[in-house]
Amino acid sequence: MYPSLIVKWKFGKPNRPIRTYDECHKRYTDKIAALDGKPKSPEKFTPKKNELNKKQMLATWSKQLNLYEKRISRWSDKSLDNCLLPHPLLGKMMVREMLFFTHFHAEHHAASISKKATLLLQ
Repeated sequence: MYPSLIVKWKFGKPNRPIRTYDECHKRYTDKIAALDGKPKSPEKFTPKKNELNKKQMLATWSKQLNLYEKRISRWSDKSLDNCLLPHPLLGKMMVREMLFFTHFHAEHHAASISKKATLLLQ
């Protein structure tokens, strides 16, 4: 598949077995704990104050989610497990592992938002 060829060329091929969802999650939480539970996003992923418009954020989220799903659906299972992507905290990860990360990271943010909303409503 074409996308996997570019990814392999740029980031290399895996030299270890793929991690399970739970192994990826544990590795992430261990890395967060090592940072005293206060990880900092790379600057290029930190929104600027003027970018925090609820309507725009929801529209962008929806558009990006659809694009993400469309692109990932074109990858074969084999390609998901044979291509690496860089992650700023976790290092190189196989594409499937990055999908795992995306899932539990989104859940982490949803829980954080829910907790803040609960505090505001008290």
